[in-house]
Amino acid sequence: MPPIPPLPDHPHSTPWSANVYQAYQIISDNCRNAMEVLLQEADTIRLKLHAETLISDVVPILKGLELHFEHEGIPKDWLRHCTKIVGNQIVQLCQACMTAENQ
Repeated sequence: MPPIPPLPDHPHSTPWSANVYQAYQIISDNCRNAMEVLLQEADTIRLKLHAETLISDVVPILKGLELHFEHEGIPKDWLRHCTKIVGNQIVQLCQACMTAENQ
């Protein structure tokens, strides 16, 4: 699964707001960490922890960005792509956890 793509250029050629930039950093950092865990032979506790972090921290941020995407100038396609990546990582973490529990 590819990492979260970089923030696109702001449509008005201005910097992103601090809120958007911070949201992006949190999403990107957590997804990078989750990807690293998926590439390792991680134990179920680590897999569950990363899945829960994505669900409890990252998904609400994505929902917040979705609510304000027009006001902030966030491209909907970019946001949709990021949401798909996060969803896929949650599924992969849960599947890896189930596999680890069954071994």
